[in-house]
Amino acid sequence: MKRSKTFHLIGFGALALFLAAFQPQPHDKKVGFYTIESPFCSGCVSGIQSTVGEIEGVEAVKVDVEKHTIIVTFDAATITPEALADAIVEASTFKVSLKEVKDAESDASGR
Repeated sequence: MKRSKTFHLIGFGALALFLAAFQPQPHDKKVGFYTIESPFCSGCVSGIQSTVGEIEGVEAVKVDVEKHTIIVTFDAATITPEALADAIVEASTFKVSLKEVKDAESDASGR
């Protein structure tokens, strides 16, 4: 009888581990702050927002023309901040630099 209970406990533990392995993994949500160095217009803003916004893993794109900044909320498990910088350059043809990356929960408001 003691052996049977042990077997059931081991079986339950193995089932729990198996099910946990197939649970959706949490996203590593980050916010990237980028500086765009050239002057640009509202048409450029629309192009950047639509192009970068369609990239897998990107959740939000905010472009501030006056501050020359682009703030992108993204899943770091899907795309890197450097790859996003490259995508912004392709969308705008302007020089873009990554200023900083933070956890999305800590500060998504920008500056």
